[in-house]
Amino acid sequence: MLAFYGCATTQSTKPVSETNIIEKAESIAEELKQQPTVDTADAEVLVQEEIEGEGPLVPTGIVFGKVNFTGVLNKSYALLSIKSLSDESTRFNLTLGDRKQDESLPWQITTTEAGYFFMELPEGAYQMTDISIPVSSTLAVEPINILFNARVDAALYIGDLMIEGTKEKINWGGIPVIKPGFEYEAKANQNTLKAFEVFRQTYPEFTGEPGTDFMVITPVESEVTTELIPQL
Repeated sequence: MLAFYGCATTQSTKPVSETNIIEKAESIAEELKQQPTVDTADAEVLVQEEIEGEGPLVPTGIVFGKVNFTGVLNKSYALLSIKSLSDESTRFNLTLGDRKQDESLPWQITTTEAGYFFMELPEGAYQMTDISIPVSSTLAVEPINILFNARVDAALYIGDLMIEGTKEKINWGGIPVIKPGFEYEAKANQNTLKAFEVFRQTYPEFTGEPGTDFMVITPVESEVTTELIPQL
């Protein structure tokens, strides 16, 4: 029987020749040459895509105006549903009042306590489609049809929207209705000088001059086009 009371291990080493080092260096250099190069401009786009996670940013313009809800619509907050007429998948809510604006939107939307709103949107025609107000634990929703434009690198005042709620449709014969609603009247006014003043306070870094492209209020049943709305 053999017994080992101790064991010493040895590791053999193979000398590396100068030829092997040169060959390895040449191999690495060849691999680097085969890797695609990226132009500086393309690299900026790739970095932007990585940051955003959804591709490069689309050029936008600023649309601003004011909304004033009165009558039965004078609630703690209200929502204006908006969609792009050129891209049906682009839909969002403009939140006015005490409720916080949805921060998951891909564009910057700012509102003020006085009812002014500022939306940075891709160029195209847009439609306000619905008004929503809180009623108890649900929302009362009614359709509306207001058209406006956004233009790249422009700041456009679209007017002051005045919406007066004239009647609530909450009860019928003393019984709460399943789908509450309301009646309203909408009109657009222009207070350009005041709007421009508020815009410059909100966007002091904007170097150009704001312009106007006023919203168009049309009957709810009217057909709409995907083209930019003719300026009034």
